[in-house]
Amino acid sequence: MLRNPKSLWILFLVLSFTSMNVFGLENFVDDYDDYIPEQNARVARIKFLQGNAQIKRADADEWELATQNLPLVEGDEIFTDNNSRIEIQFDKDNYLRLAENSYLKIVNLQDEAIAVSLSQGSLNLTVLKFDKENGYFEVDAPNTTVAVQEKGKYRIDAGDESDKQVNIVVSEWGEARVYSSDSGFTLKNGNSAKLFLSGDYAGEWETSRDSGSRDNFDLWTAERDSLVERNLRNAYYNKYYDDDIYGADELNDYGEWIYARNYGYVWRPFTATTGTYTNWSPYRYGHWRWVNYYGWTWINDEPWGWATYHHGRWFIVNNNWVWSPYADAYRSNRSYWRPAVVYITYIGDSYCWYPLPYGYGYYDYNRGYRDRWRRNDGRNNRNNRNNGNNGNNGNNGNNGNLPITPVTPAENIARGNRNLTPPFQRVPTTGVVSVPASEFGRQKRGFNRPSETIAKEVLRQKPVINDSPPLIPTYKELDGKVSREIRIPNGQKVIPAREVRTGASERTGGTSMDETLRRKTIYGNRLPQVRPPAENSRSEDEKSSDRTPPRRTGVFNRSIPRAENSDATETSPVVRTPDSSSPRRSTQPKDTTNTNRQTETRRTPPTYSPPNQNTTRSERNQTPPLNRSEPRRSEPRPSPPPAGNEPKQSPPPAKSEPSPPTRNVPSKREADPKPSERKVKSEDSDN
Repeated sequence: MLRNPKSLWILFLVLSFTSMNVFGLENFVDDYDDYIPEQNARVARIKFLQGNAQIKRADADEWELATQNLPLVEGDEIFTDNNSRIEIQFDKDNYLRLAENSYLKIVNLQDEAIAVSLSQGSLNLTVLKFDKENGYFEVDAPNTTVAVQEKGKYRIDAGDESDKQVNIVVSEWGEARVYSSDSGFTLKNGNSAKLFLSGDYAGEWETSRDSGSRDNFDLWTAERDSLVERNLRNAYYNKYYDDDIYGADELNDYGEWIYARNYGYVWRPFTATTGTYTNWSPYRYGHWRWVNYYGWTWINDEPWGWATYHHGRWFIVNNNWVWSPYADAYRSNRSYWRPAVVYITYIGDSYCWYPLPYGYGYYDYNRGYRDRWRRNDGRNNRNNRNNGNNGNNGNNGNNGNLPITPVTPAENIARGNRNLTPPFQRVPTTGVVSVPASEFGRQKRGFNRPSETIAKEVLRQKPVINDSPPLIPTYKELDGKVSREIRIPNGQKVIPAREVRTGASERTGGTSMDETLRRKTIYGNRLPQVRPPAENSRSEDEKSSDRTPPRRTGVFNRSIPRAENSDATETSPVVRTPDSSSPRRSTQPKDTTNTNRQTETRRTPPTYSPPNQNTTRSERNQTPPLNRSEPRRSEPRPSPPPAGNEPKQSPPPAKSEPSPPTRNVPSKREADPKPSERKVKSEDSDN
């Protein structure tokens, strides 16, 4: 009965789940760091900073000093000072640079969807990879919205209060749709445009083939692009690390990739890289900064540390610190950004932490903050919007109004009930870092090491969450007692605010404005025509037809208005396309005067109008009828018709035996109607 291998596998799985329920491990998950975290909103970073810049977080009143490797999230506002420039990296393929005296707000920051607002100043945008079917990248400027359509480079100048126009330049095979409040157009590679904000031409634009002269900001952007190109060319994406670990391409200049037994390929920093720091160890040189949606986040001083401090694991191999992009050799999910990959605890009136060891799941030391955040404010909409289709509900289905009980992650329950290898076997005591509780989050400096006794006590603790993480104070609980190296005192720095609306229309939610503005400003909320099917998709009946369908004209399908007080079934004439079974009829009224003869002979080919429809265009344009009782005369032919088509002077054929159609004669004037036509028309006029 159980000799079937499939049956044996089913029995094995049933027994496995039964044993897990018996031992209270029904919520057991893999040890590895491949589960979807509770908080996984998209994060950008300040990759490079020249000069000074300031940042204000969402729902915050204070401004902070920006710094290199500072995380950026949705809602952040950035201002660059005089002679300052900043480079923002959204992922490995998208970079935005700000010039001096520029003001930028990150409006939307989601997976494959970005929207920023530039109220003043200039930006350069480099898009190396873009798929408009699966995402969007849009820039709102004063009364303007620029929607990226293709990968390329884009320069947008919003100016300041004295400027009355927005300038846009597209290069490197880019393409964008540009919208004002009541119009829109497409700007392609090598073209520039000016959108007027005020005056007689407000809302209008001028385009030019000239991409404009390159200034110092463009030259600096080109240098940064060359550096990015070089790093990507020498990177090991999808070999040693995946695309989600952006910034790992910078490690080649500061270390080397080596193969370590039991770990695979790991990165080892050069001695010269860490030698500039005294007794260097991971997570020692930097500071803690509060980031919305995530909580306390580690900001490293090392220029190469973005990937190594927010992904993977640090551990010792052959008495050297090495970094692995992953927590274990086996993983099944994408990589998620973490505010810091450490174990942190409270001991001896100090906060102590060390790098989370290889093989241990992520320790969410900010979980208590998010529990309180959801209970008090219920502001978890952003995380829900960013989750998309990754299966994470963010707040586990709660709407923010219900009380939430902190839930210990299932993987930590499982690990806490098993005998794990003490982490100090792979983390030396010199890897433990501490700071007095009164200074946590307030200073921007390197930290000390605790005593050997305290370090061993910290390492003996299991890096799991059994009840709750250490209660770290929130940023507001610091009562503003933060170093001037981090927080700018109120009133010390005046941020020039420009009172101007950005965007061609009000942006709502996290959706793209491209299609909405396109329907509104370009199509006037009408649907464009649908192109006819291609030749290979035509039906057999269509292919066998001898007549070629007329080409469609216009952008929209026009509807023919019905004439007032008219009965279409009785008064509307039916104009049919001439064929072999009916003589050609004129849609113009019969006119005996010489004034309208030429207009009548230069008529346009008739078109078909179905019964019970509104009056045709020809009826609306015709002149008032004249004397209909006098027979119609026409001018003589300028030349005889071709041989074989000479009309015979004979009575019109019977309806059962129609005459063959005549062939058009190319001349300045159309040929006179056939005698048969004149007779029919005369009979009609007599009636």
